[in-house]
Amino acid sequence: MPIDKVSKQQVMYLCFCRYGASCTIKLLDVGSCYNPFSVYSDLEVTAIDLCPALESVAQCDFLNLQVTVSENKDKSSNVEDYGKNFPQLHPEKEVSSEDSGETSEARGPVNDNSRTKLSECPLLDEKKLICDKKITEENRNGCKPEESKITNCISSLESNSFDVLVFSLFLEYIPSPKQRFQCCQKAYSLLRPNGILCIITPDSKHQNANVHIYKLWKMSLGFLGFSRTKYEKLTHFHGMVFRKGLCKAAWKLDAEREIAVMQKTQVKSKFAAIDYRNISSEMYIPQDFQEFSESEEEGKE
Repeated sequence: MPIDKVSKQQVMYLCFCRYGASCTIKLLDVGSCYNPFSVYSDLEVTAIDLCPALESVAQCDFLNLQVTVSENKDKSSNVEDYGKNFPQLHPEKEVSSEDSGETSEARGPVNDNSRTKLSECPLLDEKKLICDKKITEENRNGCKPEESKITNCISSLESNSFDVLVFSLFLEYIPSPKQRFQCCQKAYSLLRPNGILCIITPDSKHQNANVHIYKLWKMSLGFLGFSRTKYEKLTHFHGMVFRKGLCKAAWKLDAEREIAVMQKTQVKSKFAAIDYRNISSEMYIPQDFQEFSESEEEGKE
């Protein structure tokens, strides 16, 4: 199944249950390249990439993106205050690929009263983009404006301005564990309370080959205030959906508890060197623990 269709299915399932089908969902697609979500009329998409392939994708270095706070920011954008004004429609429940179909409990009730007009929807305040009309210097990939026909770039986005943020085949291109964590930290700032972070990362091995790494992702994002609500392993990639929780301290405590249990668990030898004290500020990928065969090592010499 194509990656963009999987993302669409996850996004619409989780968002429609919470916001109602009549509300336009604001989505930030990071590392978009060719803007696959643009074909969906019910999504208001902001697509960004370091070196865009299409004019509809804005040039943006997400690691250096500035997250601004509006002076007129609504009080409901605060995570702690948000829960008082907008009660949850269903409890936080993780749905894994082991579940056989969707149950009414997993979907949660759909509140007909939430299907308000677009102008009445409190979650759809306009985001403010600080865009430059031209790029005056080469980006970090060496793409010049005249070569890629870039007409705009994004250097800043307002916090609490998106309902959904997508990292599709993105984090594995970030070179260090700390920078990957910083990307997710930035995603947390950009999402509204109860906003959804969708992560798709490639892995053609069997589900248990790197399962330890992706359990650690759940803990790392828990320290940020995310709760994992959906996980699925398909043939060539892992798909995960996280929600920006209403009680950040609760997810942090849960992550600390899971790490304490994980430290007592026997893992593969290549993961034995992981320092669990850094899980609250780093995110690892399988390539960080790449093992070379003797022939490959001899070739390098």
